[in-house]
Amino acid sequence: MRSFNANFNAERGNRADGPAPVNLLTFDFATPVYLSDRDVTPSGGSAHQGLVKSWGFVDSSVVQTPGSGVLGAIEICDLQLTIINSESPRFSDNFTESDPPENVTVTLYQWFDGLLDSEKEILFKGIVYGQPTYDEYLCKLTVRGIFEKYNKRIGADMIIDADTFPSADPDDIGKMSNICFGSLPK
Repeated sequence: MRSFNANFNAERGNRADGPAPVNLLTFDFATPVYLSDRDVTPSGGSAHQGLVKSWGFVDSSVVQTPGSGVLGAIEICDLQLTIINSESPRFSDNFTESDPPENVTVTLYQWFDGLLDSEKEILFKGIVYGQPTYDEYLCKLTVRGIFEKYNKRIGADMIIDADTFPSADPDDIGKMSNICFGSLPK
């Protein structure tokens, strides 16, 4: 069973009408972006803009396909987010060439009003999966568990294809490119 810090547990059990947690998101762009479903600033922490329109559903099932070790793929939970994109600057403007969606780590915390920022608890950590869809009003994106970033066979993303390597020898198309270790003389 997961344990939380003492103040978090106390606040969680303090309320007669049930706990009223606040979900906080941190997007690790070059300049981090802090969001919630309401404007809130935890004591000693960063201001979170209330731009989350929908948290979607956190599917926490973990399924492993047949096989063992690297032969089986593990499917990790997803978080479907809908973010208001009409503020200036737009949330979608954070996705740049230097900060593409696939490089952005997202952390979902739970916090209770009255606690310090350091007393929030991590519920979920992941990466933006696929391409976000957005227009001038909304940005929709999927955040997949952080293990998705590391659950790849070495070289699986290094297959030679004609689009990525237009000058490749036709006999090499579909084969894995070389993986070099250590310092190379040439």
